[in-house]
Amino acid sequence: MRTIFRTLPVAGLFLLLSLGSCSLFKSNSPQPDLSAVEWQLVSVQPENGGANLVPASGQQATLLVIDGRASGNTGCNSFSGNAKRDNNKISFSGIASTRKFCTSGMDIEAALLRALNSADNFRIKDGKLQLRQGSKTLATFSDNANKVWKVE
Repeated sequence: MRTIFRTLPVAGLFLLLSLGSCSLFKSNSPQPDLSAVEWQLVSVQPENGGANLVPASGQQATLLVIDGRASGNTGCNSFSGNAKRDNNKISFSGIASTRKFCTSGMDIEAALLRALNSADNFRIKDGKLQLRQGSKTLATFSDNANKVWKVE
């Protein structure tokens, strides 16, 4: 009987430690899969707050985030910079772009670069990426099944 009472606290402690690693007790939810997808711009909020801007047919604006780097195309110019992420928080810094002049889409380019510089969080739902500032959606992207394979 004494042996049972001696091993009971040890077994209880073992059970408690085992449950501690169970997902039931974890406070962080899994991070949505932001990387390894070339996101296609669906719409972007203009600076004046009017109706969202939508790329013209054939104009392809993209975003790719891999290993702390962001790159893509505004529909006219290419851009790249740093991307820092913590759960659903995100920030972009050091964004630089080429300086070609295009006859159309410059409003989308300006709005997209502004969205990247202003975003502080993101949400992924139903294959759509939303770059947000607080609760305001700045830009929406679609995954379009353009998976990028990373070779290490």
